[in-house]
Formats: sequence, C-alpha cells, structure tokens
Amino acid sequence: MGQSTGQQNIRISDYPIGEVTAMTLSAGQRGLAAQKLDSGEHLVVAVWSDERAGRSNIFATQSLDNGTTFSPSVRVNDIPDKAHLYGTTVVIDAQGHLYAVWLDDRDGDQDIYFSRSVSQGITDAFSASVKVNDDETREPAVDEFGDPEYIEPAAFQTHPMIVLGPKGAIYVAWQDYRRSQADIYFSKSMDGGRTFDRNVKVTDEFGSAGQLYPSMAVSPDGTISLAWHDHRKGNADIFFARSTDGGESFSRNLKVSDDETDTHQFSPSLAVDQQGHIYIAWHDLRNNSQPDIYFGKSVDGGQSFGPNVQVSDDPSGAFQFHPSIAVMPSGMIGVVWEDKRHENFDIFFSTSHDGGKTFSKNVRLDDDSGSADQLFPSLAVGASEKFLVMWTDERHDDVELSRCPPVSCSDIYFHAISTEQ
Repeated sequence: MGQSTGQQNIRISDYPIGEVTAMTLSAGQRGLAAQKLDSGEHLVVAVWSDERAGRSNIFATQSLDNGTTFSPSVRVNDIPDKAHLYGTTVVIDAQGHLYAVWLDDRDGDQDIYFSRSVSQGITDAFSASVKVNDDETREPAVDEFGDPEYIEPAAFQTHPMIVLGPKGAIYVAWQDYRRSQADIYFSKSMDGGRTFDRNVKVTDEFGSAGQLYPSMAVSPDGTISLAWHDHRKGNADIFFARSTDGGESFSRNLKVSDDETDTHQFSPSLAVDQQGHIYIAWHDLRNNSQPDIYFGKSVDGGQSFGPNVQVSDDPSGAFQFHPSIAVMPSGMIGVVWEDKRHENFDIFFSTSHDGGKTFSKNVRLDDDSGSADQLFPSLAVGASEKFLVMWTDERHDDVELSRCPPVSCSDIYFHAISTEQ
C-alpha cells in the first residue's frame, strides 16, 4: 500500500499565536466529527477548550470542504468567564446539528454538561447548557453559630463521550466518582437534549477499583458498545460492555486485553463498522513496561474478542500513548497516537486493510520541524475515503518566555490524510 499524508498541517485555533493554552481530550473521547449531511454537503466539526478569555471555555469550528478551510471559532457554552470548562467531545447528525458535552465546574464541582446547535452547522445559536449527571450537588451549610459545617465534598465527573443512537437518541458516557472512586456511568436523552434520563452504572465491579477513560460507539443495529480501562484485577486492563436495549442495562463486563501479566493497558478508543464489528485500540505496557499501541477486535457484537495485535512498529522502546481509532465504510481501519520515538511527542498513524490482522508501516503526520510536543489526537472519517485528525500542538510556545506558565502555550492543529491502495 502506498500512503500519503496529504495536505500540510492546518492551525484551526484562531486566537493570537503563543498566548493561549488549548486542550483536546484524551483520544478515546473524540473532539473531531465528520458527517455527510442530507443536503449532500460534508460537514467537519472540531471542538476544544481554551483560555483566551482567562478561564477555559468550549469552542467549535467547522469546515464544509473536508478540512481544507475552517470557519472562525464560536463559543459553545452559555456562561463565559464564570467557570472552568474542559474535555469536550462532539458528534453531528445528518441534518448538521452539533451535539457537544464537556466537564464543567459552574456548580463548584465537575459535572457533565451538554449543548446542541439549533441550526445547521456552527453558528452562535446553541441551546442552554443542560446537566447530564444526576448525582446531588451538595450545597454549603452553616451550623447554629453561623460557622461552616463540614459536608462531604461533592462527587465529580470527567472524560465524557457522546454518540447518537436510533430514533433521535443521544447517548453520553463518562467517568464518575459518586462512589468516591471512578466508575463508568451512562445516560440518554430522547428529547433532543432538553432532559437526560436517570444515570446507569455500566461497570459491574462494586469494590474499590477504578474504571476510567470510557470510549463509546453505536452499531448499525443500535447496540451500544463501551470500553474503558479497569483496575479490578490489580493492574489496568481494557474492559468492555454492551447494551442492546438503548442503555437501559449493560452486559457483564468483558476483559479485552489478553495480557495475563501484571502490566497495564490504558486509554482505549473504540469504533464499529457497518457490519457491527468492534475495534478497540489502547496503549499497552506488556513489552518491558514501555507503552506500545495495541488493538483488539470482536466479530460477534462484543461477546468475545480475538488475539491482540501490536500496531506501533517502533523498536527503540520509546513511548506511544493515547490512540484514536476510526474505520471507513470500505473497512479500512486507521489509528493515530502520540509517539516519542524522535524524543518529543509527534502524531503517528497506521492503517489496516485486513480487518486488523496486520497494520502498515507507521507514518508521522505532524510537520513541526522543532522539538515541541503534539498531543491527544482525535481521528474521524471524512469524505472521499480520507481520515481526518486534530490534536493539541505546542510548536508556537516560546520556551524561554512562555506566556502560559506553568504549562505550555498550545494550539489546535488539523490534518487530512490521503490513503491510496
């Protein structure tokens, strides 16, 4: 297979260069979505959080030419400068409506909030933000003398993921600490996001182990698939559950990673194809505790998973982290990730044309000539059999005179990948 990385990288964040910190979320929860609309247009939307206003807000931009150009960004959340908002993910329906979720501390703790565009594409018309999680927000209290009483801190929620289901269903999953440890929770809306149903605990472990970083997709038959990394066996493994009743209940949790040692597997990213086959990528420490990118597949709707396959081909023992996976209608599988084989983190990419049995030679996607880091990529499938990727990029940070301490200034970058047989 010949492979071209296509166009040059595009900076899609539109604030002053070298003055702002921006963030995409972990690669299992995508900040990039592409959709062919009923009108025939191909809409691409990217979302992120940045601190151009002093506090972090949620921003979105769109492309109607498959990522060649992007519109000016628009703020999504409805309460600017009053809370810190991070970790946004996005999905688009066939009418071009945008649905976004993020973690939001407007109530004094981190909750999951939702908003949708009320016209096609990105405009300044977004619905009022709606809280998704239903655990109680604990109000401050005082005793009879007017002194603050101790109350147990409110639980917090993080790492949300949003997908669309049949009949207008909106599905949201996230990492939830209402039991004073991390579990995976789920909720749905059947009224366009005006209200969300009771929250459902997906993970079936009731001890003190943590379950983190959910990734979710919906099969053509409506089955909901969820993956996360899970500490119930003492080390982190990749686990999976599915729902065949629209999220009312979830299956027994199933271990996906086939490593039986006490090494760790983290940060899964999940995709499904048009046949309902399930693909999961993650970073894996089974090889001398140096993270590599691994892959697992189910051809029976998530009832079982086959042998794991290594995707990254770096022999040096460098770190590979945070994969994002997508699958084309043709069946071609793409995976992107952070890769440190050249000292700093770059964005690398590989494909499979045989259902994940083998993967191609790894290719670097970012065109930064310096030593800055490129982090947290999200992968989507665009028009004309192109993979699309976005990431957080630190190439414009002035190391000596950074305006963004204690972290680096960063931008949001985009790249369209052309693939040819």
